[in-house]
Amino acid sequence: VLFRSVNEYENVYMDFGGDIYCYQYFENMERQVPENRILFGTDYPWMDLRSHLTRVFLADISTSFKRKILRDNALEVYKLEG
Repeated sequence: VLFRSVNEYENVYMDFGGDIYCYQYFENMERQVPENRILFGTDYPWMDLRSHLTRVFLADISTSFKRKILRDNALEVYKLEG
């Protein structure tokens, strides 16, 4: 249910900003969400972005998935050059 919209609609993306600290959140995302639909989010300045970076770096997910979350997906969505 949590990932339903991002799987059903091609123009829906998600981030993980805020204070959501679920056990194995990224591991579940890697299995259940298209890898090009997740963007890095922090809710800065309310949340320290280091906590979210650490969660991504320490997650038991592939290096390519981490790169998509932290860089590649934003470049694609915002039509930026890398």
